[in-house]
Amino acid sequence: MSWTRIAQKEIGDLRRNRQLYGMGVLFAAMFGLLGYVHANSVNDGFGSPNELIMLIGMLGMYIVPAVALMLSYESIVKRRHNGQLELLLGFPHHRRDVVLGGYVGRFLVVAAVIVGGLWVCGMVVVLMGAAVPGAAYMTFLFVSLVLALAYTAAGIAISASVRSPSWASVTTFSVYLMFVLAWRIVPSGLAYLLNGFERPATSPWWTEYVMTLSPNLAVEEIFVRTLPESTAESIALAGSGSGVEFAVIVLLAWIVLLPLAGYLRFDRTDL
Repeated sequence: MSWTRIAQKEIGDLRRNRQLYGMGVLFAAMFGLLGYVHANSVNDGFGSPNELIMLIGMLGMYIVPAVALMLSYESIVKRRHNGQLELLLGFPHHRRDVVLGGYVGRFLVVAAVIVGGLWVCGMVVVLMGAAVPGAAYMTFLFVSLVLALAYTAAGIAISASVRSPSWASVTTFSVYLMFVLAWRIVPSGLAYLLNGFERPATSPWWTEYVMTLSPNLAVEEIFVRTLPESTAESIALAGSGSGVEFAVIVLLAWIVLLPLAGYLRFDRTDL
């Protein structure tokens, strides 16, 4: 059995999971509501098309990582815990097939949820007679998928590295708390600590690079720098300031190195 078969199995298993459908409906409802609120505002003369990008950007940066982590962190550890993994590995294939197949299968499902939610949002806006800023909207869809890929990679790495579903849950929540909710204050807190518990007169040069270590900030940096300047200013996203090149390197590290580290850990431990 190759990794493609395992990816197909992952998709099939998730299709039978009620949590997936509930998450998909919630995702579509939230983005559809934002589309409705935005279109109403535009039709009443109080909004501009670019405000739609600001609204979905503010929501997406929090909900996309949550969906990606929740749909990926149990991929391996749950089967390991209930004994299914021993049966799966009884077939002639390597453990890397389990990791890669789980990674690809889970991401494809997460991507379908994201595309569906943003499609609903766009359709609501169009049906209500408002305009969708096409280029910025498609750019946001792309960076959302990249963000989802990074957090799916984190979920798969966690799932491959631990033995207990409980520890996987705790680690996943910690990753979300740290890199999604709290990371914006980490660079300034680190500068405060290294300056002898005093606020430095100016921010050290490295703070913007530390900030970009979060996939959220890395994606935001790429998103802001690839939009026209007028559009970027109107959506109230500043990015991290590290530059697109460094942000790309950070995302590649999350997308490639994290699952690789999880696989190496998984490959060297007993079931």
